Amino acid sequence: MFLGANRQLDLGGPSRKVPILLNASREYTQQWRIEPWGDGTWHIENVYKGKFLYLDTVEGGTTVSLVGACAAFFFLACPDCRQSLTGG
Repeated sequence: MFLGANRQLDLGGPSRKVPILLNASREYTQQWRIEPWGDGTWHIENVYKGKFLYLDTVEGGTTVSLVGACAAFFFLACPDCRQSLTGG
């Protein structure tokens, strides 16, 4: 479903833990970081919620939410990914 241009991933719901697409703004809830776990893997965290909640799927399903570190997913960075993202 295309929601239109100028949308960014934001946080909604009463707990501000549910990722949703909203009109782009400079709100901290629309700012995300990719940070290392320290073991060669990485996680995605929201600037507003801080470094103790991470983007993950709920119980491995299709629902996405912010969860604590013990349940968060991780991903590996590959050497060629940076070149692909920057076009270099």
